[in-house]
Order: sequence, then structure tokens, then C-alpha cells
Amino acid sequence: MDQRTQDPLDLPTPPGGSRELYQSLVDTFDTYLRRVHQLIERDQPSGLAGTWVPYALFIHILQLGRALLLLVQAGYSEEALPIGRAMISAAMNLLFIVTSDNPDGWALRYWLQLADHERKYLARELRLERFDQKKIQQLITAADANLAGLHEALRREGITLPDKLSSPGQAKPRHDTWTGLSDRALAERLQLTDWYEGEYDHLSRVTHVQAISVKPIGDELLAGRLPSVGPHFREPLAAIAVAVSAIKFGFLGFMKHFNLVDRDPVFQAANNAMTSAINSYRDQSGANAIVDRVFGRRTGTTQ
Repeated sequence: MDQRTQDPLDLPTPPGGSRELYQSLVDTFDTYLRRVHQLIERDQPSGLAGTWVPYALFIHILQLGRALLLLVQAGYSEEALPIGRAMISAAMNLLFIVTSDNPDGWALRYWLQLADHERKYLARELRLERFDQKKIQQLITAADANLAGLHEALRREGITLPDKLSSPGQAKPRHDTWTGLSDRALAERLQLTDWYEGEYDHLSRVTHVQAISVKPIGDELLAGRLPSVGPHFREPLAAIAVAVSAIKFGFLGFMKHFNLVDRDPVFQAANNAMTSAINSYRDQSGANAIVDRVFGRRTGTTQ
């Protein structure tokens, strides 16, 4: 059927000659997600927060990966990019906890964001006076008591809740992050500055809807074409590549933390197959040729 006669909100497959290439990359990513999940699906951690919080974070990374996959499959690869940013954030949070000298303490510091959010929400309701003020104050008092009880339980368990950290050049920790660090400072502390600059920073611009996020639509308008609200099946590589890197870093930290080195060969095989598919896509789609034409041939080993 001529695509112009189809419902513009229901274009089920990639158009024209890109269909097989697009679908092949998507299918390989689907297989990759399934193989990584199989490595941990029978694990059920228990005990202190330093055990179950990193596990929860890695499960969240995989859930985000599935959501990203579904968007790319449906033709919304660029709209999936903010999910890729969330995957990087989850991976950095996991890595910060498991590489610290106090994983239980930092895991609880991460979890105590819930108490901070509850306190802020209740304080807002007290200020707005939309509900019974006495009842709201009782909820605040109960929340404070619960938090004090948690701190006492931590003391009895011998767990030290670490103080938030300050970013380089800053006198005080940030109040709006659980570590006290900015996103960049967190990446630098994890020695992942290149990842931050190469992917996370760009994805943040997309997530905050800076101009880059609407550039494809703007290009259509400037060319005199009417953009479609429906699936566009534009370049899927960026979303899938960032998801794969988040899963890779997250799993390596997860594996080390839980001493699962016996699973590394299976993971490496899955990761190698995914990397091969990405490299093949770059070559067959012409992405490598475009990079060479614009920037010249690569002179280093960085991929």
C-alpha cells in the first residue's frame, strides 16, 4: 500500500529499503536484553540495603531497556532517547553504590530520598492549606518519627549513613541529589567523564527539550514538508547504543558486587554479538561513511 494512503499515526514497519536493516538491529537488541535477563532472573537478593538496592537498580535498567526497545520497534527512536538517559543515571547510581567503601550506607542514602520527597510534599500541602492542617501536621510528625526510628535501627546494625559529598569547587553538597554531587561530578568520580560528555550530556539536552530535540521536525518544516505525528522510523542507532552501554556498565558493577564472575563469559558473548550488530549497522547504513566524510578517517582507537 502507498504509505501516503495509510493512517499517519499507524505506520507499522520501517519504510523502503531500510526495513530489514532496522529490524535486524532491533531484533538483536531484543535478544541481548533477554540473554542478560536470563543471567539474573533466578537471583533473589535479601539482607541489607547494599544488597537489594543495587539489584533493584539493575532490574530497573533492564525494564527501561525493554521500554526503549518498544518505542524503537514502534518507530519512535528519538523519543526513546530520554529513556536512555535514565538508563545511564541508573547505571551510575548502581556503580557509585557498589564501588564505594560503604555500600549499605550509600544504598540507604539513596533510599532515603523517599523520606525527603515525602517531607517536601507534606510541607507543600501545609503551605497550600488544601487539606486539614492538623492532619497534615500529624503526617509530618509521623514521617519525622519514622525517619528517626530508621536512623536508630542503622546505628544498632552498625551502618554509618555517609554525609553527602560536595562537587569539586563547591563549598556545600547539592540538596537536590542523593549523593550531593552534580551529574557531571558523579561521572567524574566514577571515571566515566567520556561517557558523560559523549552521551549523557547530549541526552540531557534532549530530555530537557532543547533545540536539538525538535531539529528533525524543524528540518522538515524548513524543507517545506508537513511533519507526521506518527512513527518516523528515523535512526535507531543512538537509542540502542546508549542502552547497550548502560546495561554493560551496570552489569559489570552488578557482577562484581555479587561475585558472579562465573557469568562473565556468557555476558561477554552476548555483549560481543550486540557490539558486532551495532558495528555492522554502522557500516551497512552508511553511518561510518558519513562520519569519515565529515570528520575524516579516525586517527585513534576510541570507537
